[in-house]
Order: sequence, then structure tokens, then C-alpha cells
Amino acid sequence: MNALQEELETYARREDEFKKTAFGKFVVIKDSEVIGFFDGLDTALIEGTRRFGLESYLIRKIGEPIETLTIPALTLGTDRCPFLTCRWEASLRLDSHR
Repeated sequence: MNALQEELETYARREDEFKKTAFGKFVVIKDSEVIGFFDGLDTALIEGTRRFGLESYLIRKIGEPIETLTIPALTLGTDRCPFLTCRWEASLRLDSHR
């Protein structure tokens, strides 16, 4: 299974429900568990990193297309290993590129 495959499938199965109850918020998903909904990307990242450290998890802004990003662990303030990265997904509006 690809990295984040289970998380992406969980989001796809529940996307309509999320759009009705939390449109525009950020959702954090680990495996098939919905961790929570957050008003901002920063709070979603803080909670995901607090709970999962350097493990992969999904962050998705509900209702917008996704863009995959890889962020170095030190950018998030984690210093366990400077060579590891913390991978996450988030949707971004890149108005300057549209």
C-alpha cells in the first residue's frame, strides 16, 4: 500500500459528510481514524506532529483540491533526526499560479 493510501481512502469515503459538517476546515486523518477538524493549517500541523511525530498522516482542507508537500522535520521544530522528513498533504490555493 502506498504512503497515505488508507488515509486518502478514508477521506474519499467520508468527503461528502465532511463537506456538510466542516467545509473549509482542515481534517487530520491517521490510518482510518479521523483525529479532528481544525480552523487553520498551523493548528492541524501542531496536533498531527504532537500525536504522530515523524510518522505520515494526512492533512486536508475540506472542499479544495490537494497538493502534496514534503516538509523537512526541522521546519516543524522537530529535532529527532535532521535527515528525516515529515510528510503531509494539504490543499492550498495558489492563486498566483491559476
